[in-house]
Order: sequence, then structure tokens, then C-alpha cells
Amino acid sequence: MSNSARRVSALLMMPDGDHRDFLAAEHTHGTAIVLVGRPAAGLTADVVKTDDDHAVQQATQHLIGLGHHRIAALTGRLDSFRATQRLSGYRSALAQAGVGEEPGLVVGDLAPPQQARDAVAHLLELPSPPPTAVLALNLGISTGVLIERLAGRHAFAFIGLDETDVSKGLGVSAVVRDPQEVGRQAARLATDRTATPDRPPRTVTVPSSYVRRGHRRSRAHGQRRPV
Repeated sequence: MSNSARRVSALLMMPDGDHRDFLAAEHTHGTAIVLVGRPAAGLTADVVKTDDDHAVQQATQHLIGLGHHRIAALTGRLDSFRATQRLSGYRSALAQAGVGEEPGLVVGDLAPPQQARDAVAHLLELPSPPPTAVLALNLGISTGVLIERLAGRHAFAFIGLDETDVSKGLGVSAVVRDPQEVGRQAARLATDRTATPDRPPRTVTVPSSYVRRGHRRSRAHGQRRPV
């Protein structure tokens, strides 16, 4: 079989960064490219992404409604598309509620779960009033925060991003995405692109959702904080 016969018609890429020069047209030889999850700076291509900012905004609004005004946000690389997107939702909710953002409660550049666990433990042991709620803005961070909460050293409200059978079984609220729908939309874009290579690039946004489970009000409203 010749090289041309073996060549794929489309690539679905999940870039882990914002720069993907190797996907430029001169390197892909006409292969259709669909970026899944985020765009890449300087690259014109079809994109499927989720509206995490909207769901994170809803999650933050829910916490504020329960009386939590000191809400920590833990995220991955601060200069990444997804961290910027999710923190935008967090900040929008604070601003709309008239709650001032405290820069010390936003902790970024976290990767493995242990880093997230250490970060939240540090925040909760600060001499100043600690956060009463934590937003964990990716799955690895969510795992670390959940482990810290299960250790029982501190009581705090917790909302994760994405979820596992364990977190669902424990009643953890979460911002969730639909990976199957993301995959369907990416495949549709790839099919359309191979059929009509010259059409303008499209961006499809798949809704994320905030799944609310058990939370109690902050002590600031005279109630026990969640455990």
C-alpha cells in the first residue's frame, strides 16, 4: 500500500498547550485538522470546545448564594486556555455578586493531585480567615482536594470539575462535560472539512453543566459548613 493510500483523512487533536506550529498547513499536507477542547494560537482550524466558563460561573454563584464569600479557585497552568476560561467564570460570578476577588485565593500551576491537596491544606491553615469553599478546576486537582476533604482535618464546601464514580457516590457537586457529544461534534466537523476543504473554519461549543449535590450554608450565615 502506498504512503498516500495509508494517509489519514483527518486528525482530531487535543492540544495540551496553546501553540501547535507543527499543525500548520505546510506540515499537514492538506489533512483536515479539528482541535478538541481548545484553540491553538496562530492556527486557523475547526474547534470543538465546552463552555466551562458558564458552568463555573453557575457553580460560583451557587456557593455565593450559600453565604460563601471566601472561595478558593485551584487550577492548572495559569496561562493556558482552559484555566483562563474557567477563572473567567469564577471572576464573573464574584463581580456580579459584588464580592471582591482575593488574589491569594487563586492558586495555579498545579498538576498532580498531591500538589492540589497540599495547596488546599495550606490555604485552610492560613492565619487569616481561610476559604470556606474550594473550586477545583480540573480532574486531577479535584482528586487531590477530595482526598484532603476526606482526611477530615478541615470542613469546607467543594465543587470539582469532571467527576468519577467515587466523587458522585460521595455527593460531590461538579462542573461536568459531555465527552461523547464533544466527540460526535469533532467527527462531524472532520467529515464536513474533508468533504468541503475550502469552507471557513467553525467553532462548535458544547454546553457544560453544573451538577448540584449536597451543600450546607457557610458559618457566616449561622449554619455549619459542609463536611
